[in-house]
Amino acid sequence: MIRENKKLCRQCGRKKLKKFFSSRILKSGNISWMSPCRKCVKRNQKQAYIKNSTGRKIIMKKYFLKKKYSITLKEFEDLLLKQNKKCAICGLLMRRICVDHCHKTKKVRELLCNKCNSGIGQFNDDLDLLDKARAYIIKHKNNT
Repeated sequence: MIRENKKLCRQCGRKKLKKFFSSRILKSGNISWMSPCRKCVKRNQKQAYIKNSTGRKIIMKKYFLKKKYSITLKEFEDLLLKQNKKCAICGLLMRRICVDHCHKTKKVRELLCNKCNSGIGQFNDDLDLLDKARAYIIKHKNNT
């Protein structure tokens, strides 16, 4: 008795070699070949991943906000609406939103654009250093 080395995929309807299907060994010792083929399974998983990506992003954002800043997604959205989606420093609409917080107390201050957040971050919240930087800019403003 010669066994056929091909199997029909229920998903794509193509006859393929059995090596393109996942298999498992039954208690009886026989091999059970899964359908659909591996390629169709992978395509189905990818489509499901894309379909559920919005929900997954929201879950990750909730987790990140709670873990890093101890605020809820609702508190974040309320702060965003309160600021009219604008940076608390420069007043421009934010594309990439940063949660500004005190690194010592971990308390959230306001939302900033990436540029302003990076700028104050470089000065380590040091007011004297910021004053010196401001004075430097004023000093050289007319020289450019």
